[in-house]
Amino acid sequence: MQPADSGRTPKRPRCDSSPCTPPNAYSLAAERSPDPKLPADRRSWDPEQVCLFLERSGFKDPAVLDRFREKKITGSLLSNLDESHLDNLGIRSLSERKKLLNAIRLSQTHGDLMKCRISSRMSSSRTE
Repeated sequence: MQPADSGRTPKRPRCDSSPCTPPNAYSLAAERSPDPKLPADRRSWDPEQVCLFLERSGFKDPAVLDRFREKKITGSLLSNLDESHLDNLGIRSLSERKKLLNAIRLSQTHGDLMKCRISSRMSSSRTE
């Protein structure tokens, strides 16, 4: 063990607690969403999961959440929403609509990145 003042950055512990996980091994943990209530594939979200996403993104107005439920906005519809749709759903502030559209885009990008990482891990583990 090295002294704390050696100037080296300590290594991070393994996430899966396994001392012998190969570096390119496919991990089911990588496929899981950070929250079990929100599957990694945003397109599979039902209106309740969309509302959970909205709450986590800072949109806690019960009237807005009720409108998303009432209109049955699912995860597959999120990427099709634009400012006029959000205005019709009760998000009147331009800045709030922009924030929500940005959160939707980020969640889509994050999901796409996770899919790319998982598929590349699976293909690299097959070629070995």
